[in-house]
Amino acid sequence: MKGGENMKVKITWRNNFPFQDDPQDLEKHTEKEYSNETSFNEIETHAVLDTPEGHFLFKIELPEVMYRYDKKGHRKTLNKQ
Repeated sequence: MKGGENMKVKITWRNNFPFQDDPQDLEKHTEKEYSNETSFNEIETHAVLDTPEGHFLFKIELPEVMYRYDKKGHRKTLNKQ
């Protein structure tokens, strides 16, 4: 990431069992600020370690790009428009 200010990162986890009685438990989100100097690997590591029980890392949104994950942790890069 580039130096300077901070960037906002949105992280989304999805429930391992999508057929929940409570739709609010389907996804959990958080927004965090990281230094622009923070590597993506560090952000991704924090997102994995912060995963709520019963969920998997589903999406990391940076200002310029979004990464989506499947249940096995395979990452796909998507350009934001």
